[in-house]
Amino acid sequence: TPTPEPTPTPEPFVVQAVDVPPGEYEPWQEGYIEYLSQRIEKEAPLIQWAQTATREEIEADEEKWNAANRASYHYVLCDVDKDGIPELFIALGRLSSPTYECYTFRGGAVEYIGEVVETCAGFYTWPGENALLVSWGRMSYWGYSKYSIVNGELVCQGILHDEKLVDGEIVGHKEVEEVVPGAVPALWSYSRTDNDLEGEGPAAPLVLPVCDYEALSRQKNKPIEEAEVRSAIGRVLWEGAELVGVSGDGYTANVGTATMEEYLEKERIFTGSEEPLKVPRYAWADMNGDGQTDCVLFVGSTDIYGYTGTNYMILSVEDGTVYAYFYSCNLNGFAITSDGTVYFDCGFGEWGRESFYKNQCYRYPVPAPAEWDDLAWEKFN
Repeated sequence: TPTPEPTPTPEPFVVQAVDVPPGEYEPWQEGYIEYLSQRIEKEAPLIQWAQTATREEIEADEEKWNAANRASYHYVLCDVDKDGIPELFIALGRLSSPTYECYTFRGGAVEYIGEVVETCAGFYTWPGENALLVSWGRMSYWGYSKYSIVNGELVCQGILHDEKLVDGEIVGHKEVEEVVPGAVPALWSYSRTDNDLEGEGPAAPLVLPVCDYEALSRQKNKPIEEAEVRSAIGRVLWEGAELVGVSGDGYTANVGTATMEEYLEKERIFTGSEEPLKVPRYAWADMNGDGQTDCVLFVGSTDIYGYTGTNYMILSVEDGTVYAYFYSCNLNGFAITSDGTVYFDCGFGEWGRESFYKNQCYRYPVPAPAEWDDLAWEKFN
């Protein structure tokens, strides 16, 4: 009788450690960083299980399935009561109408104070008042609601304005600025609970927006000289040196340590390109405004439907390591102004700028630049 082989012990599930930029942080920042990190560590195993669970496994543990589908997806930072500490709004689940749990930092701890339940919610600042403007949409009905913190709790103060679709036309439409003068989009970002099964494991929780709050763009104390940057990135591009691959847009894979050839191949598989990803041109610029030069690659691809896609990759040097941030969607190109500021063209008239540090990366909205030029692209050899 053959001896049965022992059942292999599964590897322990470990979320990547968070790379926090050096600096001095306020207690609320340290509290939010710790809270988000601990929350993602608990939720990531649930999400990984849900990605591969069979119908039988789901039916056998519906409670676990529901918990996975209500895990945190992205969060919003906005100082509602203007006390200098932004509230943390965490979206539960990936639906277009998630519930947003609201937290604040009190007495040295993160505290739950209420929630926002609005369809297709958008968050906007409310200058000079204890308030938050939330836009929403319900089928053929749209509007704006006001939220405030009253007696320590988040409270909806009612609908400020609504508009309807009548005979194919929107009646009574108002832009955000017309409802609340000076309102701008609140700082929001994906919290990256997505799990990358191809790379080093689940992506680290995204805490960089907390670190950056009201401090954008973040400047380096000692930027690396451009010649050294070009040399380090050049070894990756042309000599086979390794890089660390990070998803730039929250959709592509976090590959981890790989050569450029390996990284492009993994992203080719992830993006569904039938042909190898090609790099026809590249440019040098300070892509995140931190005072240090980076490199950006234009990466072309053709998917299974014959569509030629536009992808980009940013290469940045930190502590002797080259980090690569890959973007496969929601990015039409770049614009650079006379002072060297780089803007990201997100399409549909929307513009953004980027903040990244090691395994942390996100985009934040900004007004369109008044005048700009294209990057100084060079032919890639």
